[in-house]
Amino acid sequence: MEQDARLLLMERLDECLKVHADMLDAENIGSIYELQGLSELHYYLKAEHEFTLAEVEALLSFQDPLDVARWCREENTHGHSFPICDLLKEIHAEQRFPMIADGAEGQHRKYLELMSLAGKDYYAYREKLEGCSNRELIDRAEEVAGHPLAVVGGDGEFGDLHPAEVGLQR
Repeated sequence: MEQDARLLLMERLDECLKVHADMLDAENIGSIYELQGLSELHYYLKAEHEFTLAEVEALLSFQDPLDVARWCREENTHGHSFPICDLLKEIHAEQRFPMIADGAEGQHRKYLELMSLAGKDYYAYREKLEGCSNRELIDRAEEVAGHPLAVVGGDGEFGDLHPAEVGLQR
């Protein structure tokens, strides 16, 4: 059972890295460096980190365990260790990151597929919106709300495109 959970986590880490790669904004050098950092963390987690069963189970409870691990690494003040469970508590991960409900692995896979598909044309779509005036954005509100990332976000934002980025104020 422990080995099965570890294999599942390794698969999930692979899927998450692919989604982040699909969502890469190739025009933004910072985005490329962020992907490089995620790739390095992905390698570390898969090839070097000696997971405890508690760490595996904890990371599997999040929709994007790679992103959660990234924030754990960012906040890690332990010199020569990476105590994931301790760091999850320190960063209040359960309040900050989307969780997976029990038995929702199928739902998670659909989420990853949607994010991957949406990411492929997301930046082209974003550039199209950035060229719009406030009036045009208001006129196109139904289209913007129907974009897959707007649905995935579920938080009133346009995926990670905040209304202020395109000149809208709340």
